[in-house]
Amino acid sequence: MYFNNLIFLPLLLAGMSLAGEDTCPAGAVEVVVVETVTITDYSLVHPTTIAPSGASSVSPVSAVESPTPATLVAASAQASSVSSLSLSVAESTTPGTLVASSAQTSSWTTVKQSTSTTSVSAVQPISSSATATSASAAVSTSETFVGLGTRYGDDCTEEDCWQNGACSFVDYELPSGIDGSTCVSQDIWNNGANCGGCISVTYKGKTITVMVTNETGGNATHLDMTPATWSKLTNGYSGGGVDGIEWEWITCPIATTTPLEIRMHGGASKYWFAATVENARLRTAKLEVSSDSGATWTAAVLENYNMWVLDGTLPSSTAWVRVTSVEGDQVVVEDVTLQSGVITQANENY
Repeated sequence: MYFNNLIFLPLLLAGMSLAGEDTCPAGAVEVVVVETVTITDYSLVHPTTIAPSGASSVSPVSAVESPTPATLVAASAQASSVSSLSLSVAESTTPGTLVASSAQTSSWTTVKQSTSTTSVSAVQPISSSATATSASAAVSTSETFVGLGTRYGDDCTEEDCWQNGACSFVDYELPSGIDGSTCVSQDIWNNGANCGGCISVTYKGKTITVMVTNETGGNATHLDMTPATWSKLTNGYSGGGVDGIEWEWITCPIATTTPLEIRMHGGASKYWFAATVENARLRTAKLEVSSDSGATWTAAVLENYNMWVLDGTLPSSTAWVRVTSVEGDQVVVEDVTLQSGVITQANENY
């Protein structure tokens, strides 16, 4: 019996010790491990040039206290530090690797550099109302998303951060009533379908309204804001990212009496119809062109980057354009001038 007790007691103590390791500390935030991803260096590069498809995934990391210029997050984050801070690592696959000269400073977006990597476990942002994968180009304005919030690594001014960027906004100024701008994830990019859409974003009780003006990496709930916008949301927080921002799609605070605009891209003409919708209260889901004063309509195709394109040659230097919002509202813009860089105003808005 004495011999048996000597064996039993250590086994009992060991079992108690192992059981204690499965107990979460009081107040700990529960995370869900979804898969293993690779952390690597990140830099900010111009989004308007795209390499062939099949590029690697982009995975920004949150909560960097002091990011260096031209980087979104620390390049050598260790798995232990990610776990201890309950960071959220977003994983997605890009349609291609965005590339540009590192000397450029405006309209940048996040891409992966070719450096050594450290593998960690990804955690899914916690949301009681929606999941990351449910955020899409035509998402309902009633859904609230919870995810990672970051800021541009570059010290650009508001408009300079995204002019000539992925949304193809040129010499565009944010309408009054909009506090700033943000990139959305490539997971909901859809060739720029969300460009010009407005988002209400909240962090620690502070709520601001932002417009989508650019593209970034990360999962579907990730928002990457300009430095000025980030400062407004976080009350001047100097770090590069936080997890747990809440956001939802809203109608832009643009007056119904302010007309939306059709802007022709550089090089556009009757031989190449390529246009962007600007100053719209809602995101645009469809654009059609008529060369016979509205008798018949031909649907244009949304191509990267936020460019509605129509194949073929139109018979004259003007055409009618009909746009439809994500909520089904329609606006007809008559006599749109098919000339490079020209803006034609509608008589109304969504």
